[in-house]
Amino acid sequence: MNSAPAFPKPLSLVKEAAIPLDLIERLRRRQVVAFVGAGLSIPLGMPSWGQLITSIMESVAAATYNPNPQDAEWLQRAAHTQPEWAAEVLHNMGPDKYVDVIRTVFRTRPTAPFSFAHSFLAILPFRLFLTTNFDPLVE
Repeated sequence: MNSAPAFPKPLSLVKEAAIPLDLIERLRRRQVVAFVGAGLSIPLGMPSWGQLITSIMESVAAATYNPNPQDAEWLQRAAHTQPEWAAEVLHNMGPDKYVDVIRTVFRTRPTAPFSFAHSFLAILPFRLFLTTNFDPLVE
């Protein structure tokens, strides 16, 4: 079996024509900022927001004496519907465990050796990259 990376197919003419010419020109002039979310690194083994919140929640709950079951139920739902809010609540419940989980999760190496999306973003002439990611893969 060939282990060479699979390259994506070029855009169809219809999709290519849908890219605003003004955006292409601004990109060429380095006037576009790339906003990169957590989804970019998921294929490399990094967790989604919901997965990260669940990991933090399990660690904080294990360290909390007699956690309230209603809080755990709310946090489980919020991990997927309002992850930023759930993260804030978990940070307040157990700041040390919160930081420990983040350090442990993002210290790991990517599971895949190559990401076309990361490579593609690196060659495009963005003015800068803006990210809310904890992972260092965008850097």
